[in-house]
Formats: sequence, C-alpha cells, structure tokens
Amino acid sequence: MVASICLHRALLGLFFLCLPLLSASEYYPPSNPRLEKAYVALQAWKHSITSDPKGFTENWCGPHVCNYTGVYCAPALDNPHEFTVAGVDLNHGAIEGTLPEELGLLADLALFHLNSNKFHGALPSSLECLKLLYELDVSNNQFEGSFPSVVFQLPSLKFLDIRYNRFCGDVPPCVFDLKLDALFINNNQLTFSIPDNIGNSPVSVLVLANNQITGPAGCQAGEHHGIERPWHSSM
Repeated sequence: MVASICLHRALLGLFFLCLPLLSASEYYPPSNPRLEKAYVALQAWKHSITSDPKGFTENWCGPHVCNYTGVYCAPALDNPHEFTVAGVDLNHGAIEGTLPEELGLLADLALFHLNSNKFHGALPSSLECLKLLYELDVSNNQFEGSFPSVVFQLPSLKFLDIRYNRFCGDVPPCVFDLKLDALFINNNQLTFSIPDNIGNSPVSVLVLANNQITGPAGCQAGEHHGIERPWHSSM
C-alpha cells in the first residue's frame, strides 16, 4: 500500500511537471476568471514572503501565472477549455513568510506542496475553499497554533502532512475518520490519547511520533492490517 501511494504521488507529480510552459496569449484568454483570481492570490502571497533565498518567486510578476516557478496549470475539471492553477510546489525553497487568506481563491488547486521552508503563523481558514485539494504537504516549516481544523472542510483530501511544525493542543479524534491514504502529524507539540476510532482509519501510513501521546495502541488499532504507523517515541 505504501508503494502504491508513492507511485501515485510520483505519477501525479510527473503530470504537473511535464505540462509545458504555457503562453498566455496562445493557451488562455486574458479574461480567464480563474487565472485572474489566481493572480490576485499569488501576488498577495508574494507580498507576504519576507525571504526567498533561492529565488523561487522572482518571476512571479505579471498576469501569466502559469509561467510562475512552482505553479502548474491544467485544464479545469468542469471546463477542459479553460486553464486553471492545479498545483503549487515550492518544496525545499527555504522561503520565509506567511500564507495569506487570498489563497482561498485558488479554488481548483489539487496539490499544495510547501515542505522544507520557513513559513510561519497559522494555516489560513480560507483554505476550506479548496474543495479539490488532494494533497496538502506543509511539513518542515514553522507553522503554529492549534491543529488545523480547516482540513475537515476538504472533501477530496487524501494526503495530509503537517509534521515538523509547531502545532499544539488537542488533536480532534475525528481526524482519524477522514478518508485519507496517508497522515503525518509527527514532531509537533500536539497532545492526545489514542482514540477508540483509530482502528477504523482507512490510512495506509499513519505517523504520530514525537508528540505528547498517552494510552496504548490497543485492540482497535491492531485490527487494521497492513498499516505502517509509528505511534510515538516520546510520551
């Protein structure tokens, strides 16, 4: 199961990476409302960035957002004749800054990858507008605050990775009811006891390590076959 998830992610990532750089005049009209909203969102985000040592966002200028580094466009699911921003991947950018509420304008976003940066603050509540979001990876940043409840408003979400941040407080037991393939919440400052419903989780990979976890991984957890889940290395 773990191998199938990795293969799926690799193929999905390859799809976006193989999309050709799009010329705005050739592939989409200037009046494309999806890309106009994406321009507003990405410009607001650029203004929220305080350091970009690798220059990932240097070319985030002008309305042709499909040419921005780390931004991937594809035909919209509900209108294949109209292009939209379907993925953002700024992994390993060492970028500092925050995430603005305007990111909720990226309504067609399927992949949002920000691992290994220095983003801080809370995840914006407007992310609940991303109903097509399939993968959310904000691992290895400096995000803080309570467990991001916005993930409960993302019906398409299958991969959630918030490890190596500063999230704190209680983990809602209902997180284990989400229809996820993989869940990584390790290495935060979260506190919770192993809930009874954890054995019902459909995840193939579940990592909780290095949080303040109490209680054994009991019978309910053991009933789930084929799952890879390091519970904790500190209690």
